[in-house]
Amino acid sequence: MSLTPEPNESHADHDERTRALAQEQAERDPLRSATHTAAVKAGLRTGAQTASTSFALFAIGAQAATWGDLGAQAVAAGIALGGALLNGTAAGIVSYLSFMSGGIPAAYRA
Repeated sequence: MSLTPEPNESHADHDERTRALAQEQAERDPLRSATHTAAVKAGLRTGAQTASTSFALFAIGAQAATWGDLGAQAVAAGIALGGALLNGTAAGIVSYLSFMSGGIPAAYRA
């Protein structure tokens, strides 16, 4: 069965059909669902940790480099925040993909 909407299918019918397919997939392969949940949690945790650490390091370096110039400090803080968000997002995606490709690492299993 295709996930592509049929030409005469309403949005509600398509939504119902795709939800049923997702539920069927989860029932057929509960480990895959558990791996996805663990991967999302790992991605969020890793991304948040990386972003917070990166922002602290970027902001301290930027403020030290622009000491005394408030305008430059505001720009540097914005750049530090943007860099931390990009860095955290990239780390979170890498963590998520690592979990999804290799499964839940043995250290995390109960």
